[in-house]
Amino acid sequence: MSDGDPTDKSGFSKLPPSVNWCGDCDEHDTFAYVHKYEVSKNSKKSTRGLKFLQYDIENVRRIWFRVVCVNDYVNAPSSYIGNTGHIERMNVWTHLLAAVIYLTYTLIRPLTSIGKIETISSSLASFSYASLVATFMFSSVYHVYSANKWWSSAARVGDYFGIYLGISAGTLSDLSVVTINLKDVGWKSIADVWIASMLLLIFFCLRRFTLTAEETRLAYLPEKCSLGFARSTICDLEHSGLRAAAGMTLAFNWLMFIPGAFAMLENDCAWVFAGSRVLATAILICGMVLDNAVLYPDKWFNESEAPPRFCACYSKRDGCGGGWVMTSHAIWHLMALLSTIITTIGTEYSIVNSELLSAF
Repeated sequence: MSDGDPTDKSGFSKLPPSVNWCGDCDEHDTFAYVHKYEVSKNSKKSTRGLKFLQYDIENVRRIWFRVVCVNDYVNAPSSYIGNTGHIERMNVWTHLLAAVIYLTYTLIRPLTSIGKIETISSSLASFSYASLVATFMFSSVYHVYSANKWWSSAARVGDYFGIYLGISAGTLSDLSVVTINLKDVGWKSIADVWIASMLLLIFFCLRRFTLTAEETRLAYLPEKCSLGFARSTICDLEHSGLRAAAGMTLAFNWLMFIPGAFAMLENDCAWVFAGSRVLATAILICGMVLDNAVLYPDKWFNESEAPPRFCACYSKRDGCGGGWVMTSHAIWHLMALLSTIITTIGTEYSIVNSELLSAF
């Protein structure tokens, strides 16, 4: 690259070298804090290999403590997560909250009148709630180990497993409700979503073993490193569309059950079952738009000001309990939790109030 060329072959537009990224440059490239760059369009591949002082953690022995509680001290006066914060902290907390909620409900449900209903639908509902505990826990683990280059790749596979488990168990529970405890349902109808989920998991596991961690780990919001928002994420690259489309297809399986709900269940149960799915899906889609398109508040923070406090939640306080920000992804977690709670209410209402379900 010539001295007069502002853009190198990697796709970065280089700013004056007097502007540093989150601290001084390391001569041995320990953290790869080269001078600040602005990522240009079509430069996705060139964001590989970057590391951020407040994000990356090499020593996994303390990774849970550093991500969830107190990160190593960094003099970061511009960071919205303070000197001991971590951008994944609220992502982990929100998933752990969801796991605790569903674990608690799974444990107390057998002691309630709903849990005493001895039907296949009730049993499969309990199984789906237990699977959600696993889903949220696997995702919590992934967000903790996202801070480590190698372990984030392994934890991502576990995250996929948890997601497909939750979707498959929920689909089976829905099928049981709308077919009156799986009455006269063939094994193919029961197994198809599990087979699809298994094939997807096998594909992404094989893909994981054929790629290095560096190939799929990309920097995200590197231009906001000094604000504490920069992080690295695992990207599916050319297979991102496949994973998204397959996941959405599995998640929208409930659409096929709506005619069965109105044909088999009482009118009020059918409306509650269908309405809960429509509302939950709408919330889910809004959360995905917020996290992937709007990116509020992540992209709305800058060096001079933050969004109003009533629009954005963050804590710069050092020590345990501080050093966090409600990123768009953390907000999406809460919206996903609300979505699952709404579908749970719809399922439980049908199980309790449908005389047809209780009769078989």
